[in-house]
Amino acid sequence: MIRGILVVGALTVIASGAAAQETKVGYVDTRRIESESVPFVRAMDALKKEFAPREKQIVDLQKQISADKERFEKERDKLPAAEAQSRANAITAMMRKSDQMAYAMADDLD
Repeated sequence: MIRGILVVGALTVIASGAAAQETKVGYVDTRRIESESVPFVRAMDALKKEFAPREKQIVDLQKQISADKERFEKERDKLPAAEAQSRANAITAMMRKSDQMAYAMADDLD
């Protein structure tokens, strides 16, 4: 019986000592680990190289759309109605194609 009381007393002293210690909370910055790790940097470089031609194609198409829009805005009043509508439709189609290409690239990148 005395042995049981001593064991319980010893456990109580140990538990109270452990509870009295200060609790430490750690923080791991996973973004920093990812961005600074060599494998991550290599993977990002590989992805950039793989998607660079597609990105250039999209940027070139968007520049072409912008130039066509400006030209269309300047010439719209001088164009016959049928040609104005045709150019507007062509610009809209190019914009749609650009959007589809951008969405497809973003989907593939994800």
